[in-house]
Amino acid sequence: MEEVKRYILEKFGENPILLIGCRNSKWQWPVCGYDFMIFTNNIRGYDSRKIGENIVNLFYVSFDNLEDRKSYSIWQKLISGNIINDPNLLLTRFREEALKKSKEIFLELYNEHVLSLTKYLAYCEESYEHEAFASTAYWITCIGYEAVIALNLLNKTDTSPSHLIQQVKDNPLLREPTYFVDITNFLGLEFASQTSYKRIFSTLETIRKFSEMYKFIQLPPTEGYKITYLISETKVEEIFKKCEFALKEHMQLNAHIIATTWFIETVSELYQTICMAENIPQYKPKIIEELESRRKKLIGEGVSIKNSILHEINPYTLKKNIEGARKLAFWLRRTWS
Repeated sequence: MEEVKRYILEKFGENPILLIGCRNSKWQWPVCGYDFMIFTNNIRGYDSRKIGENIVNLFYVSFDNLEDRKSYSIWQKLISGNIINDPNLLLTRFREEALKKSKEIFLELYNEHVLSLTKYLAYCEESYEHEAFASTAYWITCIGYEAVIALNLLNKTDTSPSHLIQQVKDNPLLREPTYFVDITNFLGLEFASQTSYKRIFSTLETIRKFSEMYKFIQLPPTEGYKITYLISETKVEEIFKKCEFALKEHMQLNAHIIATTWFIETVSELYQTICMAENIPQYKPKIIEELESRRKKLIGEGVSIKNSILHEINPYTLKKNIEGARKLAFWLRRTWS
């Protein structure tokens, strides 16, 4: 890590830097790896860099942004040496501390994710009506992950892709039959097989080709600049390494979840970036089909986003999943009422 520290010091001088590592002995680099939180005066955002043989995530946090967090002064604890347990959580540790002190913030965060889930359900139903079944499967997957985040918030923990399987085991709410069956189905956990891993890596290759076609530039973020972080070539390589390592350690479900959660966010970012780059309107319900048409035009036949980690794309299964998603949304809305 000395090479990484030198890079940051040369680039940012003496700004406070926090090394974020993972204490879980089972999960070593590159699955969790090490990330750096850099406190600055005028930069915010995130960046993924390959420095030597290391792929690191640099998270830029302005002091003003921290001061806006209702004077919790959590950043002081971090700078003084507290290491965050899981680098995937990063700044969410601020949020967890806030949850302990403010029921209002807790409720606000929970409601945000339930609202997102409800929005995804509307997209899901519309895409199904238009027979856009790949997109329907995508929105079902999104609904499953949003439900996990919401239920983890009720358990006063933030969701981590790398450790989600353990969080599911540790969260009594997620073991409830009311939630568990549908959520595990939506996230495709029972379909996590060797075949799905091949699809995971083919999906990574497709995204890599998209990033090459659109020449996504990796620059340090500045005010008002939205970096294409998740679909950068470096980020794709990082996910590759995480999945390969998890499979090598016989942690198939973890590899599946790492790829699934990355896929959920990446598809959305890729779609928005392409729409902005080509100045075309967004029509989110049919998101996968839209990306597929773009793939055929730019990349040609071969690897497909449609045949990625999305499982059982058929009308009957999807209709049952939509019914389950409606019940899940209803239960989550009632939970805090």
